[in-house]
Amino acid sequence: MLIRGLQENTEAAERCIQELLALSARGHEVTAGDVNYICALEKESRRASLAELEDDCICHTVNGRPVTPKTRGQKQYVDAIRDHMITFGLGPAGTGKTPWPWRSRPFAARR
Repeated sequence: MLIRGLQENTEAAERCIQELLALSARGHEVTAGDVNYICALEKESRRASLAELEDDCICHTVNGRPVTPKTRGQKQYVDAIRDHMITFGLGPAGTGKTPWPWRSRPFAARR
C-alpha cells in the first residue's frame, strides 16, 4: 500500500491503518463504524486503541459473544462503575448510559 500526501497526513493515515490491522489480527470484523471512529480520534489527535477496548470484556451474550465498550468514553464509564460505589453517567441520548451499569453488575457481584 502506498500513502501519498503531506507527511503529517500520511503518518496519521498509517496509524489508522495499523490500528485497523491490529483489530483484524485479533479476529475482529472491522466495520465502517470502526474506521470512522479511528479516523475521528486521529483527527482530534487523541490516540486510542480499539484493540485495547476489546480486551475489556464485561460479560458474554447468550450466544457467547463478548460485550465490550465500543468507545473510549464507554470504557471510562465502565471503569468508573467498577472502581466507585456510586457513578453518575451524564451525556447525550444513545451513548450507553443505561445498559452499561446493568452489564457491569455481574462483574460487581463476582467481586
